[in-house]
Amino acid sequence: MEVLSPSEIRYSQDSISNKFTDGTSMTATFALLLDGQLSVDSLPALGCFQKDDNWYAVSGNRRLFLYKHLEDAGVLDTVAVSRARGYNSRKFTTKCDGLYVRCRGHGLEASIQQIVAEWRRGEDIVAKWETSVPTGDFSTYRGGYYDDDDDDDDDDDSDDEDYDWYYSDGCYDLDHGYNYDSD
Repeated sequence: MEVLSPSEIRYSQDSISNKFTDGTSMTATFALLLDGQLSVDSLPALGCFQKDDNWYAVSGNRRLFLYKHLEDAGVLDTVAVSRARGYNSRKFTTKCDGLYVRCRGHGLEASIQQIVAEWRRGEDIVAKWETSVPTGDFSTYRGGYYDDDDDDDDDDDSDDEDYDWYYSDGCYDLDHGYNYDSD
């Protein structure tokens, strides 16, 4: 096991779903993690590998997204990662060296920011955001490894009304080309 800060780990995929494989919403999971009712240590370790001196998550891109936001909120410094021996090139879809990830689904980035703001004001974020309470397993066990990465090929890249977001220093609506970065 290695111990890395979430900001040291890059995404291996270009996009993630706004729900885990078991249907649990990322917002509900994030609220539980931020509130301390769920521990990062209780979730499977991210599977990571090194490529060109950079660490990439080969499993756990959605969890990595949440961990990066927990790090930004000041409640998480490091995560345990298991070193992967290799990666599936079919699933290594990043087009930006893993610096950003597109979140499929309406408003995930904005919802995460709202949860952090409500948490800082002392509001009960779990009660508000528990639309999908975790069932205990945040991933699907497949042949000896945990895989919560989206590979359902739902072709959600079309020009439709659900907004797609990149998580980075700013937010970008891919379908409409708007830059929501405040800088």
